[in-house]
Amino acid sequence: MANLIVKLDVSGMDFSGKDLSGAYLNGVKADGTNFAGANLSGANLVQGELNGANFEGCTLEKTLLMYTELKNANFTSANLKSANFMWANATGANFTGCTMSATIMVEAILSNAKFTGESHGAFLKYARLEGTAWASAATPEPAAPH
Repeated sequence: MANLIVKLDVSGMDFSGKDLSGAYLNGVKADGTNFAGANLSGANLVQGELNGANFEGCTLEKTLLMYTELKNANFTSANLKSANFMWANATGANFTGCTMSATIMVEAILSNAKFTGESHGAFLKYARLEGTAWASAATPEPAAPH
């Protein structure tokens, strides 16, 4: 029973390229941790502290991130299909080039976050989007002169 209150702290560690699919990391403290290219499919990161974590190129399909602190996290080019960010705080996070399909971001705090790519597949009901940058994945053609 004593271990139920111990919080796993892997802050600053390097898990790049590792297979952590299905991992139960509920409540993990992983500020500044490198998960670049890792497979976190189906992992449970609920109520974790992952501020400044690097998820670049990660697979986070069906990953649970509810109530998780993700301030300034980097999700560049990550696969977020069916990931659940409900009630997460991703202030300042970078979602550039992410693949999103059925990605749940209901009531998430996404203030000052950056989105491009396939972000049209996210459910954003009641999400806080103050200062959030939305950019098109394609550069628009210049208008023809008249």
